[in-house]
Parts: sequence; structure tokens; C-alpha cells
Amino acid sequence: MRKFFYSLSIVALLASCSLSNEPELEEIDELAIALEQNVLGTISIGDNVYLLNQNENNSITKFVNRKKKYEFTYNESSLNLKDPKSEFNFRTETSNFRLENTETGEFIDMINIVSVTDDQIEFDIITSEGVLFEDFIINAGVLNSGYENSRVECWQCYIYPALKLAEIIIDALGDNIDSNCAKAIESCGQEGPKSVEITEGWFSNSCKVECK
Repeated sequence: MRKFFYSLSIVALLASCSLSNEPELEEIDELAIALEQNVLGTISIGDNVYLLNQNENNSITKFVNRKKKYEFTYNESSLNLKDPKSEFNFRTETSNFRLENTETGEFIDMINIVSVTDDQIEFDIITSEGVLFEDFIINAGVLNSGYENSRVECWQCYIYPALKLAEIIIDALGDNIDSNCAKAIESCGQEGPKSVEITEGWFSNSCKVECK
């Protein structure tokens, strides 16, 4: 009986050693993999990173802690944000930059803008509702590639990126308020919504979400 007990002890010890020596599975860095694809640039706030995809839908992919959350795009006409070159809805005021909803009067002010490098900007935002977000970062190395003699400080040069910036800020706001719209987008899963249409203004809870 004692020999049998010793045998079991040795087997258990060997099994324990075998399990402890197995290599741990490496966690997949989904953000790093996505950055190897065709992207126009990134915008980040805290643990959230938004990729501006170079595809037919001009979609945005949201990552949280380097894991894909979902891909989305807004119906641009529902943003009521027009071409700044003709309507001046994007306007610089001193060192600030404003995105404005022409239908509702809502606005997003980019403040404390700092050019860190030739292709990186840091800034804070404050909304017309008084919500303050700090430490946004744009990595814009390829965002201005389609504009001759453009530079990071030339905000009027960035028609498409500015539209996407508005979408990203609206999405980021949804993470910090009890937003039915944000919950509807999340319910679509990793594939995200096919389209998001704002129905009552940027900072309301109301929108139409169609999942893929």
C-alpha cells in the first residue's frame, strides 16, 4: 500500500512539473495587426484607439486596450457638418479649432493644441454641453498626403479627417455617458453597425443604428 502511495505521489509531481513547464499562450495584439493594413492614421484618447480605415466606406475601427471593439461609420449628412472651405463651419479662434453642427448649434472646441512632431498633435476638447475631454492624440502622418503644401496646423486642409474626428469624439462621449445610442452600436458586436444616423443632435441619446 505504501509503495502504491509513493507511485501516485511521483505521478502527481511529474504531472505538476509538466503543466508548469508548458509555454503560456501569447496574447494577440489586434491593434498591431490592424496597423499593418491600409490606414490613414490614428486618433487616441486614453485606452481607446481609433483607426481611420482606407476603404470604400471610410470606416473607423475602435480598439480598447489594443483589442477590437467594433467598426463603424456615421451617415455624414446627419452630422450637418459641411465643407469648411465653403461654409466656414470649421473655424480657428485664436489657438482653438471649432467643429459646429449647423442645424442644432452644438459645437466641439479643440483647445490646448500642441504640435508634438511634424505628424502628431495633442489637444483637449470641450463641447457646447460643457463636457471636457483631455489628451487626444492624432497621428496624422498620412492624413495630409493628398493636399499640396499642407501641414498639421492647417486644419482647413483636413476635410475628410475633420469629419471623422467629429465621429470619433461623438463615439468617445458615448463611453462616458449613459447613451442609448452607444449601447445600440455596441449591440452590433465586433463587426459593428452598417450605418449610424444621428436624429436629434450630436449629444442626444437618439440615433438610428443598422447592424451588418
